[in-house]
Amino acid sequence: MKTQAELIDEIAWRRRPREAILEDLLLFESASDIFILPLSAVTEIIDLRIAGKIPEKELVEWSNFFECRDEVDYQEKERDIISKAIFLLANPEINYPLTEENLRMIRRECENHEN
Repeated sequence: MKTQAELIDEIAWRRRPREAILEDLLLFESASDIFILPLSAVTEIIDLRIAGKIPEKELVEWSNFFECRDEVDYQEKERDIISKAIFLLANPEINYPLTEENLRMIRRECENHEN
């Protein structure tokens, strides 16, 4: 059986259908191990949306999954930028609409942080 962190990694990198992974995650009653979400996973999902390879709904659902989870953490140096990007992507109704222009703005902020 996969660990909780391995299952969350599958969601981060979209390795198989999200619904199947979520079913497997239900077997864990609490945060049993921590998954470190890399900034590159965030930029990849943004790039997929900009390229039109995924619908906005999938981007929002992906971001909602990672927002405020006990079993998800970030590298210290990336914590602020990932938290901000996830918040903006998960909540377009209270933040910016997820237009291509706004997605590119979020992507640039992530890219500036990587360099």
